Amino acid sequence: VLLRMGRIDPAISHLELAAKANPRGEWIAIYRGAIRMAKFEDDLGAVRLLEGAVQQFPNNETAYDYLGTAYYNLGRYPEALAAFQKAVALKPDFAMARQHLALLLQNPQ
Repeated sequence: VLLRMGRIDPAISHLELAAKANPRGEWIAIYRGAIRMAKFEDDLGAVRLLEGAVQQFPNNETAYDYLGTAYYNLGRYPEALAAFQKAVALKPDFAMARQHLALLLQNPQ
């Protein structure tokens, strides 16, 4: 929640605490990638982390949504489209992924 609110440093602190308790946790892997994008503006690094997350947790729609965002930021539009579509397929009522998918479809590159 903190990350989505743009409160990146507190989000990192909470993530570090959670990682100590459960270093292999599903959300740890996903939010490491998301923070890589948000704080460090390292979309390529985020892709590496998020591709690992979706391989490890293939049913997590949030991982696919963040992965789609990282692909989009890198100009990898076909991969972004596939990731957003997967997120929506996993959770049809996932508003953020539906919004990202709609934006990409409205403005295909």
